[in-house]
Amino acid sequence: MPEIRWEGRFMYKVCEATYSDGKLVLSEKVSSDHEGKSLKVIVIDRDGIEFKKGRFFELVKKHAFDLPADYRFDREEANAR
Repeated sequence: MPEIRWEGRFMYKVCEATYSDGKLVLSEKVSSDHEGKSLKVIVIDRDGIEFKKGRFFELVKKHAFDLPADYRFDREEANAR
């Protein structure tokens, strides 16, 4: 059974689901204690997150460069500018 957490007066649970044929299908069972209760659901599109993460790392790779082995960052010099 997945862990259920309390925050103040509210109980919350995070789980995976798949949207199929107009329905959300949870990847795990929810306790029978919730039978008949009205629940609020927040949907986060993981594909969108993966796309943004991939785009971020592409930009990092594109703009990255190697520093000389003896490079030393001088914070005081940078702050003086």
